[in-house]
Amino acid sequence: MLRKVGENEYQEEHGGDYEDFETGMTIKHWPGRTLSEADNTWLTLLTMNQHPLHFDKAYGAQAEYGRVLVNSSITLALVSGMTVQALSARAVANLGWETVRLKEPLFVGDTLYAISKILAKRPSKSQPNNGIITVETRGIKSTGETVITFERSFMVRRRDYRELDFQRFGDRQSNVDAQESLIPSPRIITAGIFNPGRHKEGINLT
Repeated sequence: MLRKVGENEYQEEHGGDYEDFETGMTIKHWPGRTLSEADNTWLTLLTMNQHPLHFDKAYGAQAEYGRVLVNSSITLALVSGMTVQALSARAVANLGWETVRLKEPLFVGDTLYAISKILAKRPSKSQPNNGIITVETRGIKSTGETVITFERSFMVRRRDYRELDFQRFGDRQSNVDAQESLIPSPRIITAGIFNPGRHKEGINLT
């Protein structure tokens, strides 16, 4: 997404604020990703998963599918990552995954894409300056089969609280304003990164 910042000048932005999401919205994420043998072997062993079905071709040839399978934790991580640019690149916090379901096997050489649907949105009970978005995401092969589905919730800031932030932090916010030219997206400022004291009473992400 591009935001105009000057005469014939634009700034690239990622993610969204609470107001950018509406229940029922469907987002087709781009680009997709083709899984390589190195992806599967290295990431499987990096996470200390030693099941030979993910890296031993001789073992895989005798198993149910007759070949090596892509580690399902890689599938979850990959499809989740595909959604970040459009959904949670400016999130305050990732709150978790629910109802993760593996529908079809994924093999080396398969190409994955992701599609998300906004299921719900609500203001945070403990942090009214933020809101919580819940999405359902599907990982789909280029051949059409759904490989994985899951729900994910994440917290994003609310733009309607930005003016209150300016009043609350006063000169400290002015110091941040002076640094805006060094920050890719000024809209990130009130996400809590540069707001000391935002969580001074403890973190409660509900």
